[in-house]
Amino acid sequence: MEDFTTKLAKLRQAIDQAQHHDVAGRVLDEEKSLYDYKERKLIYYKNSLETAIRDVYATGIQLSNQANLADQATIEFLSLLKRLQLNKENTASLLPLSDQLEKQASKLHLSRPIPKSRAERELVIKEPKLPGEIRDDLIADLQEVEKCFNAGCYRSAVILCGRVLETALHRKYYDVTGRDVLETQPGIGLGTLIAKLAEKNVQLDPGLTQQIHLINQVRVYSVHKKQSAFAPTKDQTHAMVLFTVDVVNKLFR
Repeated sequence: MEDFTTKLAKLRQAIDQAQHHDVAGRVLDEEKSLYDYKERKLIYYKNSLETAIRDVYATGIQLSNQANLADQATIEFLSLLKRLQLNKENTASLLPLSDQLEKQASKLHLSRPIPKSRAERELVIKEPKLPGEIRDDLIADLQEVEKCFNAGCYRSAVILCGRVLETALHRKYYDVTGRDVLETQPGIGLGTLIAKLAEKNVQLDPGLTQQIHLINQVRVYSVHKKQSAFAPTKDQTHAMVLFTVDVVNKLFR
């Protein structure tokens, strides 16, 4: 059941991206994508949606196999899965369908526990509210954080959290002051940037400075050979990821 819920969460992310970039039903040019970055991105979003739909369908079928196929709840669940496949070009209908599937899945009478899979332990990051100017870059970084975390590459995930915070804080400073601090102070540290934001009465989480310190530790120990190895645990990394997303949410709410 958790595997199916995870796939639904991925589908909702893919639907949101497809709607934002208006790719559903569009005929995209594979050849053009070889030299046109924008076209390549649109193809990526469309393929991500199609993959997410296939994954939900496949895990949904596995889930239904654990239930009584003659049961009305199972019949309705399978009907919703079929509708999901048939409506893949209509993104407006996909979100309501995903909600119905989640609700109907909870009504299934499972005859035996579903074998645990790796997907049950995967991290799924809920997309934070982001300004349009940095949205695509940050979503790409957060998706990379997911991949690194789920692959057990915790140092990489933490370092990417630093990149996410850096992008978000620089954007917030620009929103508040109208100035790009990288032009006036290239190489400015995040600690200094946090202090500058505080001077502008921007409310930041009290734990942000400590988070930056931990991220910098991981960066230093990962780059400099003479330093003793510093490997964050899964729980430490998970906490850092959640904190990072929370900070970004609060910056742009």
